[in-house]
Amino acid sequence: MLPTIHGDDRIRGTGANVLEKVFPNGVDNSHDESSIMASPATVCEGRCSLVIPAYNSAAFIGEAVNSALADDTDGICEILVVDDGSTDGTAEVIKRFGPHVRLVSKKHGGPGSARNVGVREAKGEVVLFLDADDKILPGRMQSQIAYMLSRPDVVFSFGDSVYEHREDWNRHQEWELPRKDNVPFCEIPNPLDSLIAQGCYPCMSAAAVRRDAWLRVGGQREDVRVLEDYDCWCKLAREGRVACSSMKFVWIRRGSRAHLMSSHHAYLDPPIVLKDVLERHEQHVSREAHEVGKQRFIRSAEMMLRYLWIEFGPVEVDDACRRLRPALPDHIARKWAIWSRLPRWMPRVARYFVRRASVARSCQQGFGEIGERGNG
Repeated sequence: MLPTIHGDDRIRGTGANVLEKVFPNGVDNSHDESSIMASPATVCEGRCSLVIPAYNSAAFIGEAVNSALADDTDGICEILVVDDGSTDGTAEVIKRFGPHVRLVSKKHGGPGSARNVGVREAKGEVVLFLDADDKILPGRMQSQIAYMLSRPDVVFSFGDSVYEHREDWNRHQEWELPRKDNVPFCEIPNPLDSLIAQGCYPCMSAAAVRRDAWLRVGGQREDVRVLEDYDCWCKLAREGRVACSSMKFVWIRRGSRAHLMSSHHAYLDPPIVLKDVLERHEQHVSREAHEVGKQRFIRSAEMMLRYLWIEFGPVEVDDACRRLRPALPDHIARKWAIWSRLPRWMPRVARYFVRRASVARSCQQGFGEIGERGNG
């Protein structure tokens, strides 16, 4: 069965009525963050692209594309899928959409590589992103496109998201991001300080960037699989303004990401990225934000060193310590130089006994509750 396509007569590159649909009460041409600076002509002239990186995503990519087609009712956005060397028939699924979706195929290089290719191939001045296993929620594309095309000083924007099995989680509230009643987008003050201190809070699938800014900073890292987006957000934050919306832009499928967050990338990549980010932007952030970011780096570095000790040994730990210096404090490096000389089986044995003790304690508590209820 062919995927759902909403109308064969869709005309891309048009959409003069988009602004009126998104902001029916009109717009203010001031630069105040509580208004949207735009005109119907501005929206008509702008070209937009949606980039979807896909790797072995045949099971989900159809839903992702259909969600984009359903939301882009005016056909103003080019939809581009970058097949990152899939072997499961992802490309065949995309080909069923015909001219409505553009397919770019490449050798496998990871999400950062796929997004970089997508942005280079994109025709739009504004590029939206969506991961292949996620789905766009109604209203996202018109709202975000209208805002980005009307605010050339904003280099990237992002919205909130709904997470599978965590529908009540408010991502923006947890990170205390700015919001105002009846205002679709708010600018983030001192965005680089905010990113260094708080971490990677923009959701990739809910983000939109200015294509020229992305290319100017070199796009995303291609040598890591985790936090490749964070590195790019920090570089972009020095190029212009950053805005966020409390609107729910995308539905995130959490289950398909579990394999990545339990892989070695989750331990090895974050400290490398955080170290480089802190060194690159040290002169452009406040001392307070840099210190908070450094503590985050140290925590991730210790997780990395613990993982290397358990899975490999002292040689790998020493190599990692050298790579993480000078950002890694000397006392941390000395501590792990000593710990890594202990046999690798020790933490595994300790973990085994801790687990047994925890299970025994839980059983005793459970039996006690049952006994009390029985005696009652």
